[in-house]
Amino acid sequence: MSTSSTPTPTRGVPFTLGGAEYRLRYSFATRRKIVEAMGDGVFTDGVKADQIPEFIWLGMGGEASGLTLAQVEELVDFQNLEEITTAMKTALGVKATAADPSAPAPEAAPGSPTA
Repeated sequence: MSTSSTPTPTRGVPFTLGGAEYRLRYSFATRRKIVEAMGDGVFTDGVKADQIPEFIWLGMGGEASGLTLAQVEELVDFQNLEEITTAMKTALGVKATAADPSAPAPEAAPGSPTA
């Protein structure tokens, strides 16, 4: 058994793209590749619109996903972007915030008029 090949991740967040299921996983190795491709600011300043397909593609495993970056750019559109960004947030461990419309409503504090 060769130890020089990268193991296939057994976890990740599933999502559908072009009728096939893929998994998003943002490991430390993936983070390094993202920083190399987009700069360290991508994790502090956010992903620019034109970087989204590459961010997705790298989270899919890049070339190991069986798709090229150009194919991902063609398959991602506004119709499936919400599903994909939800999967990205989950894969990145991002917690929903009150400003996030998909976040559950916060509970009222005890003793408040809405409690």
